[in-house]
Amino acid sequence: MFGRKRKPIDKPEGFIYIASNQGMPGLIKIGMTYKHPTKRLAELYTTGVPFPFVLEYQCRVPDRRAAERFLHHYFDEKRVTNNREFFTVSANDAAKITHKRVANKKVTYKKPTSKFKRLTLAVLSITIAFLVLYESGHITEAADSRIEQLRSYLGELKSR
Repeated sequence: MFGRKRKPIDKPEGFIYIASNQGMPGLIKIGMTYKHPTKRLAELYTTGVPFPFVLEYQCRVPDRRAAERFLHHYFDEKRVTNNREFFTVSANDAAKITHKRVANKKVTYKKPTSKFKRLTLAVLSITIAFLVLYESGHITEAADSRIEQLRSYLGELKSR
């Protein structure tokens, strides 16, 4: 039938690919597909993209969605925009991590639940309040060791 698009195949296995584009220097795209990555990159070369994408790396994975989520989370601090798959990391570095962590491996990755996020925010808020009280002199120096523990934990939370 004319005008109908085929529904994408809903099998978990597929490919992870890393692509670059000379029109976007310093950026790479980390994506997933169930078809061969060269076909996917050809689809991305539309009127809004001045140059075709170059396939820098590809690997087969048992669960393309989980592998892509893992990699996007891994490189999250290098992500250009939250709702796009572009990162400021070299294709070589991304390929090394991808090969080491997800290529031909079963990867399970789930985003933190909203309950976990609320709990983390609550702990973070309490920690900040405690530090403010300490810095203003309302808490004695007897709490020094706890303060250092909280500062360390706060640093870990900020880096996630």
